[in-house]
Amino acid sequence: MENIKLKTTSEDNIKETILQYLGYWRWFILSLFICTSIAFTYLRYSKNIYQTTAQIKILDNTQGKMGLPSDINSLLSSNKVNLDNEIGVIKSQRLLSRVALALNLSTRYYIDGKITSSELWGNCPFKVIWLNTQDKINPKKIEFSIEFEKEGYKIVSDDKLSNQTFQFGKKNVVSEQSFILVLADKVVPEKYVKGQFTVNRIPLPFVLDDLSSSINLVRTAKQSELLSIVLNGENKDKSEAIINAIIDEFNKDGVVDRQLISQRTIDFVNERFVYLISELDSIENNKQVYKKENDLSYLPEDAKETVSRKSINDSEYFSLETQMALANLLEETLENDKNFELLPSNLDIKNENINLLIADFNKTILERNKVLQSAGLQNPLVLSFSEKLIKLKQNILYSIKVLQKQLFVSISNVKSLKQDNASLFSSIPAKEKILRSIERQQNIKETLYLFLLQKREEASVSKAITTPSIKVVDYAISSYKPITPKKDVIYVVVLFLGLLIPIIIIFIVQILDTKIHSRQDFDRLVPEIPVIAEIPFIQKDQHIIKTNDRSILAEAFRMLRTNITYLMPIKTNGESPVIFVTSSIKGEGKTFVSINLALTLSSMNKKVILIGADLRNPQLHKYLNIIKNRIGLSNYLHDARTDWKSLINEKAFNNEFLNIIFAGSITPNPAELLSNGRFEELLNILKNEYDYVIVDTAPTILVTDTLLISQLSDLTVYVTQADYTDKKLLAYSLDLKIQGKLKNMAYVINKAGISKGYGYGYNYGYGYNYGYDDDDRLVEKKAKFFRFLKNKQ
Repeated sequence: MENIKLKTTSEDNIKETILQYLGYWRWFILSLFICTSIAFTYLRYSKNIYQTTAQIKILDNTQGKMGLPSDINSLLSSNKVNLDNEIGVIKSQRLLSRVALALNLSTRYYIDGKITSSELWGNCPFKVIWLNTQDKINPKKIEFSIEFEKEGYKIVSDDKLSNQTFQFGKKNVVSEQSFILVLADKVVPEKYVKGQFTVNRIPLPFVLDDLSSSINLVRTAKQSELLSIVLNGENKDKSEAIINAIIDEFNKDGVVDRQLISQRTIDFVNERFVYLISELDSIENNKQVYKKENDLSYLPEDAKETVSRKSINDSEYFSLETQMALANLLEETLENDKNFELLPSNLDIKNENINLLIADFNKTILERNKVLQSAGLQNPLVLSFSEKLIKLKQNILYSIKVLQKQLFVSISNVKSLKQDNASLFSSIPAKEKILRSIERQQNIKETLYLFLLQKREEASVSKAITTPSIKVVDYAISSYKPITPKKDVIYVVVLFLGLLIPIIIIFIVQILDTKIHSRQDFDRLVPEIPVIAEIPFIQKDQHIIKTNDRSILAEAFRMLRTNITYLMPIKTNGESPVIFVTSSIKGEGKTFVSINLALTLSSMNKKVILIGADLRNPQLHKYLNIIKNRIGLSNYLHDARTDWKSLINEKAFNNEFLNIIFAGSITPNPAELLSNGRFEELLNILKNEYDYVIVDTAPTILVTDTLLISQLSDLTVYVTQADYTDKKLLAYSLDLKIQGKLKNMAYVINKAGISKGYGYGYNYGYGYNYGYDDDDRLVEKKAKFFRFLKNKQ
């Protein structure tokens, strides 16, 4: 058999598809109900997660300080705050551990419900105080439940309630850990009596890891100093408390850091003060000793006095030298004076005796000279004056000698004093240099002392009025609606899934489906062969139409009768038409169609003969409740002596125009019997005796029985069954028509509209089970399954 390529089309009939899916509306309702129930249950018992957000501004405490930019970005940006560093500080284990210890996050309290438990925060009616201090730092993981009584509590361990009632405020031990359970109020609230609570203590490292991973720090903008702190949690109050505690600890951390800097500055200054005071004392002592050793009081005045003394000494030395010169001159004059000449009286010799002697000498000379004018040299008066002048001259010379000695001594003393003054004057710059060096060291130490004193005061003021590290823009605020689960989104998704899941299932079933379902499949796959009838699926056990039947089944067969009329070839010899009813495989309803077609034709008062030609698996006898091996066609074909009239069963189904020839006894060689010529002879006889000859033949796909006699027919009614016949079998039937193995073929769709559900397999690879011993129970089970699916829709 040649391979036949079925014709297909890519046109998508949207309306047909929608109507097809709407046929499964019960599936959609069931899917929506299940999905909605699951969503409702999930939302009912899932924990609501709320988002808590706070916003802070990181303050730049380095403003006003000189500093070089660390990179090009900081050079171009006016924002000196490195938010990445601040984020690292906030999420550091050191800061988070302070928060965890301050809020006691290691111990968690839950109130147990019937299905789920809820964490308590702030409104817990009791508190557990752990007695082991070491466990507060690195506690072991402990979990236990308690049940409140009016006068105490019981511990639930391993889902078993202890019989012992423990007192509040008394020491207790669980998992080798000591604790005290105290009430928030003096008595147990009535609503908590018989209520169960769970206490869970988690190791601090686990708490810190969970807290660090839960906190999300987000920049509000690229160049902004604002930082958002986000925390998602079940308990809004707890999340707000955690974020606010983080803000406070972060602010305190920055304040303490800056206060620590100030304190270190104060400590450093105080340490330097001890050294500076010692240094200043040493410098001042050295200065005092130096001044004392060098007879200094105030260097500028001392220098001025030294210069003044030097000037006086020089003047005195010059005066003495002048007096010495005058004395020498006077001495020389007297020694060279032989005639008693007058001596100069204005020499300014600083000796009154000499000046008086000179005055007396000059007076005497004047008197002598007056006497000489009137007397001679030998005049006694003149001689008297001469002797007096000689004595005066001697006295003057003597006085000069004495004066010279005095002047020499004075000049020597003045020279010594002059040398001392010169030496003292020349040492002034060196002393000034040394003194200035000492004073410079003193000034440096005093300046440093004053500078450090000022810095200590500044540090003290800075420590006392330390500015905060942050400005809180918004303290922790929790969202009004939970972020998860989002009810609106979940219900929308559930609605979508409730519709999508059936669509996907139906789509997958249709993709995997290989069965025919409606006339559209025939029009699409085998448009060359007409469909002359669609026999509807009837849920009731109605297989045979009745006289004057007005049911949908009867109308369908009347439509089949009408369409057959148009397909019948026109005969001029007066013979009746022969109609073969066949199918591809067993169970497609060819016998059912054969019987009802015969009844429909006979309802027009036409003589109809129905022949059971399926010699391998006859089915006609089941409709009349007679034995299977009743004499029939096989007996006639096998035994030439058998009269055809003995095969006739008249008035079948109480219809006087319908006769039946059953298949007869099952034989091992039906193909040989059908091809021995007697079947053709029988048909020729019957064509002259009846108005219609209907032959219920064997299926065509496994046996050749029908194909051996197919040329004897005028019309071949090829029966298929909706939701049962495989689409591949249409190619087989089309191949039979194209090769001329079946004459004048037309399709009948049996059980049209049986079900919208697909997926029935067939035991054929092309290999359907068909034989003499086939049981009809498989077909019956499939029919029941079809009806079950139909009822479920």
